[in-house]
Amino acid sequence: MQKSETNYGISANPTGTDALMVSNLSLDLLQLEREDRELVRGYPGASPQIVTRQSARIQFSVELVGSGTPGTAPRYGPCLKACGRSETIVANTSVTHARVMSGLSSVTIDAYLDGQRHRMTGCRGTASLSMTVEGIAKYTFDMLGIYNTPTVIANPSPTFTLQAQPVAVNSDNTPTVSVHGFAACMSEFSVQDGNQIVFLQPAGCSKEVIIPNRRVTGSITLQMPLVSAMDFFTIAANQAVGPITWTHGTTPGNIITYNAPTCAFGAPSLSISDEIYHIALPFEAQPNTGNDEDTLVLT
Repeated sequence: MQKSETNYGISANPTGTDALMVSNLSLDLLQLEREDRELVRGYPGASPQIVTRQSARIQFSVELVGSGTPGTAPRYGPCLKACGRSETIVANTSVTHARVMSGLSSVTIDAYLDGQRHRMTGCRGTASLSMTVEGIAKYTFDMLGIYNTPTVIANPSPTFTLQAQPVAVNSDNTPTVSVHGFAACMSEFSVQDGNQIVFLQPAGCSKEVIIPNRRVTGSITLQMPLVSAMDFFTIAANQAVGPITWTHGTTPGNIITYNAPTCAFGAPSLSISDEIYHIALPFEAQPNTGNDEDTLVLT
């Protein structure tokens, strides 16, 4: 269960209607940092310690889908916002997730295990998006939050809504891929938020997870074109910048468009698959005026 918080660190009290359908779940329900007391004693052995920090961490993947209705945010929207994205809704039309650094949202996440609720408040984190041809596109979240004492409580009945049925990444469902203006044949794509996640608890203040910096990086693998059609080697060598865009999905309510307008490539690498040469292009999505490295638009 996950729900955006009105006030940072104050539980939003997620219910069954806030249930999120996930995969690849990993839980660190209690993370501890301890300080050794370094006592001088007349015998060997471990010294007692004190706990200096308690936090909790959760990692999971969700299918990269829309809500099923244009202009309605997907169920995982609160987590996107807690990873440093805004959410702009145009009724019955679109939901746009762009980058932000101020006024960051936070989310309460509840994990239910055999009649016990493990609650994490004030969660913020980082996310990565991955696509492989003939596979399911996914978002993977890595969320850090404030530890809360577990509670014995009956598991709620989850209601899974606002997560449409996924479609495979292929020529039917992913009709448009453009790299620096070149219409490309893509086999793989990934992009990482690169958020720096810091847990603070200074004396005299409240605990908080902050995101002080980020570096958006990724990689895209294409069928290698003739250099006469598109010379990615020269583009990389000259550090020329250009856009990477793609559209996934064809049914309204489940169409996702990614756009990173200013991408610079690292050193290309080559591989062979199905007897066809492919070129992998690592990239950085650079800001122009700030908070404009990329956008994700759901229509």
